[in-house]
Parts: sequence; C-alpha cells; structure tokens
Amino acid sequence: MSKGMGIRLNVARALLHRPELLFLDEPSSGLDPVAASRMVDLITRERERGCTVVVTTHDMVLAQEVCDRVGFVVDGTIVETGAPAELRRRHGRREVVLTWDGGRSVFPLDGLADDPGFHRDLRERRVHTLHSQEADLAQVFRAVTGRELS
Repeated sequence: MSKGMGIRLNVARALLHRPELLFLDEPSSGLDPVAASRMVDLITRERERGCTVVVTTHDMVLAQEVCDRVGFVVDGTIVETGAPAELRRRHGRREVVLTWDGGRSVFPLDGLADDPGFHRDLRERRVHTLHSQEADLAQVFRAVTGRELS
C-alpha cells in the first residue's frame, strides 16, 4: 500500500464513528494534487457538520485553506497564533505590484487611489497582473520560526 493510500485508509477509519473531535497528522502528506484537494473537501465537510478538526502539518497551503486559526511551534513552544488571513496581512507588505510585458511597478497600498503613477500605469500600459503583497503562510512560518519548511 502506498503512503497516500495508507493515509486515506487511516482517515476513513477515523471518520467511521463520526467523531466530534478529529486529529489529523499531516493529512496531505504523500497525496497527489487531486487526493489532496479531496482531503481539503473532507476536512471542510467535517467542520461544516460541527466536528472540531485539529491538523498538524507542514503543508501551508492546506493550513491556509482549512484552518480558522493556526499556530506555529518552535522547539515545543507556540510562538505565534492567529487566523491565516490576519497573519498573512501582518507579515506581508502593504504594497501592490503591477506587471506588464517588460516591466513592473510597485506602489504603496496606502494612498493608492490618489497615486498619479499608479493611474498613469493603468492608463498607459497593457497590465497583465495586479497583486497585493500579503505573505503566504510559508513566508509567515519562516518569519516567526526562523526556519525553512522541510
């Protein structure tokens, strides 16, 4: 049995009695992208039926998608907790980045509505992307733990 199949079997066994509290340790480890997406759906359904789901994971995409709150642990100590969106804003930069063929501009988010350079670039360039610069949870992990994800 593959690692992914083993994880799916263990999760199925854990759900048979419809628990009120479910602990999942690295539930997406060893899963292909389709199976990982199904795991997100499963966790979401369990939460919607009222089950409390506790997930331990290094998969920050999973944590960002399914967790109401996350905590980062260093050497057995919780060093920071919060809602994923709030942590991403707190550890991100208050900027937006515009890109176009051959170039990019960075503007401060504060005062953006009145920024003449921003308006000029929007009018004069064929803009491909416009992105705010909030951090993802992997960047938050590195910032609060001083470590890289393994």
